[in-house]
Amino acid sequence: SVPYVKDNFASPAVFIESSEIYQCRQRNLLGKSGAGSFVFRTAVRVSGAVMRRYSKSFKALWIGEIISEFGGAAGGIINGLLLYELTGSKEWMGVLWLIYFIPSLILQGVSAPFMNHVAKAKVLKNIQLIRAAAYLLPLLAYFSGTDTGVITGLVILQCTLGMLQPIYASLSFSLLPDICRKEDLAESNGLLDAA
Repeated sequence: SVPYVKDNFASPAVFIESSEIYQCRQRNLLGKSGAGSFVFRTAVRVSGAVMRRYSKSFKALWIGEIISEFGGAAGGIINGLLLYELTGSKEWMGVLWLIYFIPSLILQGVSAPFMNHVAKAKVLKNIQLIRAAAYLLPLLAYFSGTDTGVITGLVILQCTLGMLQPIYASLSFSLLPDICRKEDLAESNGLLDAA
């Protein structure tokens, strides 16, 4: 029997053969800089094995959540910097973030009970389309040639994003029982929450 080394960054059920690590060291694949790349390759192999047991629907939702969160974070930063470039005011940047967070906080507590009575997949797609259209507002206002139009477009964009984000998050989590097996719900919830 080959001894196993428990891999500390993956699920408890996933193990790496210690003989594989030994063979890599013997072939000088794990030099000072190679250790990190070995860990990365192993992490990719382990995460691929973990993700294989989930449905295509969950994988699509998970990847979509990662892209959505990255785009939302990048958009928020860019919107703030654009507003700062237009106004030169750090206070307006703070106001822009408040315009995002206040509707988001209000809707988080109010929207969740109503989410059980909608067509979840259809609403998720519509939310993404509305977000995409909202990002066009500052661009269209830019072509009008006035800074006030761009600022107004940014304010409307942030308010729209703040209203849609809690609905999107609630809906994506409420889809999990429909697309995951019962025994995978806790781990899939963790994966989606980490995205």
